[in-house]
Amino acid sequence: MNDWLAALSSHLLSDTPMVRVVVASVHGSSPRAVGTTMLVGATQFEGSIGGGHLEWQALAIARTLLTHPQQPAVRLERFALGEKLGQCCGGSVEVWFERYDSSAADFVVNTLARRKPDSLLLTVFGLTLERLLVDADCLPDGLILPADFAVQDRALLITRNDSVVLIEPIASTQQQLWLFGAGHVGKALVKLLADLPLRITWIDSRPQMFPATLSSNVTPLCTDDPVAAARGSPPDTWFLVMTHSHDLDYDLCCALLTRADFAWLGLIGSRTKAARFTQRLKRQGITAQRLARLTCPIGLATISSKLPAAIALSTTAQLLGLIEQRRAGSLTSHALQHGAKSA
Repeated sequence: MNDWLAALSSHLLSDTPMVRVVVASVHGSSPRAVGTTMLVGATQFEGSIGGGHLEWQALAIARTLLTHPQQPAVRLERFALGEKLGQCCGGSVEVWFERYDSSAADFVVNTLARRKPDSLLLTVFGLTLERLLVDADCLPDGLILPADFAVQDRALLITRNDSVVLIEPIASTQQQLWLFGAGHVGKALVKLLADLPLRITWIDSRPQMFPATLSSNVTPLCTDDPVAAARGSPPDTWFLVMTHSHDLDYDLCCALLTRADFAWLGLIGSRTKAARFTQRLKRQGITAQRLARLTCPIGLATISSKLPAAIALSTTAQLLGLIEQRRAGSLTSHALQHGAKSA
């Protein structure tokens, strides 16, 4: 799930009660990491905590909380991932279940609007349930976080006196990706990226090229001047250039390489196209250091198929590698470039 807080806000504003299911702690091997979230409604659910019998039991418990609102709003369950669950991970997980209804809508909506990069959500459950939005450096007395907690996409479960506390960073973990081109590869790629933590702006000059329905993490931008859009894009953005025109591809690369604030730039094409673009960009005054930040061809070197679906799959795998590096803290363009296929 790309952003559970935004998804939950949408459900509550439509007066749909939900139970949030969170992997709160892991011991040994498990199918999903700490912090993994699933939203469960009466007839639908979003996200996954790993599938299998574990998820089936989690869905059953969540729906029990929905159908019995007189029960406490929070429940913490420990599952051994062994023979009883029909899973052989060998570890165990603690799973946090928390019911949200219309009474929590104001808090969730306000939290979504006020969250910052260092914001934490503290859910304290004991005799009562208390939800708090705090800054990482303004914790209640007695709460101490690991040194690297604030930069991790994780959760922390703490037992404190007669209560348990779930502490979570709630900044959006979505990386901005601007995709230029709505052709065959662009369409195939957008479908694959729907469930990844990416916030995608999809640019083309041809309105008829965009599908009628798009994933919630995709915003179409129809413009007659994609180069101007590229110049005005936010810093720290990832860019993928795959338009219908080599000249437009070149102009976009030139505009982006004159900037120093982008995080990654990929260009569809062959090594021949990369070499020709490099020579033209050099004559345009683009330095060798800037040119080293252009990844072309895109995708995995081990996949040579030119089928649009294959190129999209290969590029998605490459982006997954960048996402992993970003999550691990390798946020600089230089670090990302080392994880990409070079031209």
